[in-house]
Amino acid sequence: MPIWTHKVFVIPFLPVGFCVWTVVLGLLIRRRWLVWVGAGVLLLSSLGVVADRILGRLEDGYPLVLASQCPQADAIVVLGGSTRPEAPPGALEWNESVDRFERGVDLVRSGKAPVLVFTAARIAWHPAVTEGAMLREEALRRGLNADQVMITGELVENTAGEARAIRMMMQQHGWKKIILVTSAFHMRRSMRLMRSEGIDCLPFPTDYQTRRQGAAEPADFLPQADSLAKTERALREWIGILFYAVRGK
Repeated sequence: MPIWTHKVFVIPFLPVGFCVWTVVLGLLIRRRWLVWVGAGVLLLSSLGVVADRILGRLEDGYPLVLASQCPQADAIVVLGGSTRPEAPPGALEWNESVDRFERGVDLVRSGKAPVLVFTAARIAWHPAVTEGAMLREEALRRGLNADQVMITGELVENTAGEARAIRMMMQQHGWKKIILVTSAFHMRRSMRLMRSEGIDCLPFPTDYQTRRQGAAEPADFLPQADSLAKTERALREWIGILFYAVRGK
């Protein structure tokens, strides 16, 4: 099954997709309540209080760890997903998960491991280049030595593929333990998949996207596109966690 089918499959279960099919179905069978259900789900999903609650449940399981508090390991692994696939070929443009790259560089500079590893994640629309290759070049530009930065040998298209590629790399180099760097909301699924491959890893979460303290603001009770995006991001993670749980991972 092509990997993109997994991304398409979840669309009807996300707020926008759910709203579309319920509204269309409600109009076709003349059930007004279905239209209101779809519109209501979309409205609630666009509220900051809802988005922060759903996404926060993922982030709360992995509190912030400072680089100085992180134990030593054999390698630092940064998962893919910090660049924009819409960028022109060869151009490095960051998305909101750029902290993954920044914290990985910080850790290797802090001496927490001798090597920084990026995954050979495929970039949509640009099959000739991987995100890992672009991030390696950026890390070298920032002053890291060539022998400090590596890329997984196997091309990957999702987190499960990254876990397999990392396991193979660890076996090849005799590494026993890694520091895993990814977004806090993505860490739960990532750790599950790493452990299913028998990888001993220390979580180093970053890229927190929900308010950590303080009361909700009035704007959190108004529909906003950013809040809708956060809700969909969180629901994709929960669906992914459920998918791999059903598969026994």
